[in-house]
Amino acid sequence: MYDPLTGRYAFACPVRGETYVPLSAFRSIEEPSGAAHPAVFRVRFGCDCGDEHDGLLTHEELRGAAASLFPSSFALLTATGGTVGLAVRCPSCRRLSLNLVSHPHVDVPFHNDREIGVVEHMFADDALATLDEFRAELWSASFDARRLAL
Repeated sequence: MYDPLTGRYAFACPVRGETYVPLSAFRSIEEPSGAAHPAVFRVRFGCDCGDEHDGLLTHEELRGAAASLFPSSFALLTATGGTVGLAVRCPSCRRLSLNLVSHPHVDVPFHNDREIGVVEHMFADDALATLDEFRAELWSASFDARRLAL
């Protein structure tokens, strides 16, 4: 559930009980096969306990944080220092783009960065199935060399 006062989502944690995380703590967002109405999304998030957990959000809860963003189009997220790497799936053509934005760009409603870094790299159609490779790419030296300053 999204709390508009804190800008955080409430999820269950097996270690801490309930935990509250910002959108930038999400690691993946996917729509499981099955019923489409209401749309439900499986979210993997980085928890304060140091582990990653899964949770479920409706489309309305997911978009609660970002009226100007489209979190349901986010496929993968990885926070690296002061930036967040976003793999975003275009709702029309279904292609992935990789963008680098600040934490407030993702976490604060209606906040837009002055510049958004775009990684000019084509990902294979099965990029969502290779989450570990995506994270390794984000943390690699070759990625740092291609990164645009925000």
